[in-house]
Amino acid sequence: MVKPNWGTEELIDLLLTTEEANDESLESQPWHPGQLKASDFAFLKTDPGAVGLDSFLTEIKKLKLIRAVGLAPDLFTDLSTKLVKTYRQRAATESPYDIRQHPIAVRYSLMAAFCIQRSQEITDNLIELLNQIIHRIDTRAVRRINKELIDEFKAVSGKTGLLFRLAEAAIASPQGVIEQVIYPVVSLKTLKDLVAEYKSTGTIYQQRVHTVVRNSFASHYRRMIPQLLEVLEFRSNNDIHRPVIEALELLKKYAYSKARYYDSSEEIAIEGVLKAGAKEIMLETDSEGNERINRINYEICVLQALRERLCCKEIWVVGANRWFLSRDETSVK
Repeated sequence: MVKPNWGTEELIDLLLTTEEANDESLESQPWHPGQLKASDFAFLKTDPGAVGLDSFLTEIKKLKLIRAVGLAPDLFTDLSTKLVKTYRQRAATESPYDIRQHPIAVRYSLMAAFCIQRSQEITDNLIELLNQIIHRIDTRAVRRINKELIDEFKAVSGKTGLLFRLAEAAIASPQGVIEQVIYPVVSLKTLKDLVAEYKSTGTIYQQRVHTVVRNSFASHYRRMIPQLLEVLEFRSNNDIHRPVIEALELLKKYAYSKARYYDSSEEIAIEGVLKAGAKEIMLETDSEGNERINRINYEICVLQALRERLCCKEIWVVGANRWFLSRDETSVK
């Protein structure tokens, strides 16, 4: 059996502790005497909830709880994965009381195996939730804008011919009144359809989608950024994806800053992070007339780029299982 380093025993025992509820408002209730608070161990065994910010923050709380125990990640390196998994599964099926009844060596070996493998599982859950949250924000924004456009959008056929007729009419009567010269050739309704089609297919459409994404992210999901970067470490073995890693480091540096823009001295990764045409949407003009990239806009782009790289495993996560590379792959630095 494997025994954790000195000092972790008390922390493991703390995970197995159940306490009597001491809320004075409950004392009059007939079921109050002996009512127990669920142990942290029971909390660690719970599944992640529905996709959302609350579930994400709850998984982070679990991960911090396990890391506080202070177990070395390589504690079971010399043992087979199958054996460690057996320890972990046995611990998961027992109650805190049952585990406390085991001999010390058995108790701590079971709990150490549970904590280490559960840490990997929770890290995987966090990445799954992160990917789904980013995807959900994008999908909802596109769906909303498409719904807004559906009534005003109508594909206009023969656009090239219409433009030729407009140009021909304008040249023939350069001083003429639009209402008298243009509308007889191309109706006002057709022109409105052309404008609507342009807005639904070009940069304007992307700007509208981004505005919805930004509002959703800034008002709710942005709170996950500091926690995300505090507990998860992202790496890549490919220099092509280094800009995304650098962008994440910048986000972490400014995680608790209230500044609207990054300091002008910062090196902001653009190539390899922002999609084609995204820079124009990101740019804002500050009070001094200088073009700056808004932090919220940049954070959104970085998370979108991160999701793409994670899904194809170009970026992996330290301490994960499904989102971690094999030893052979990680040896290539």
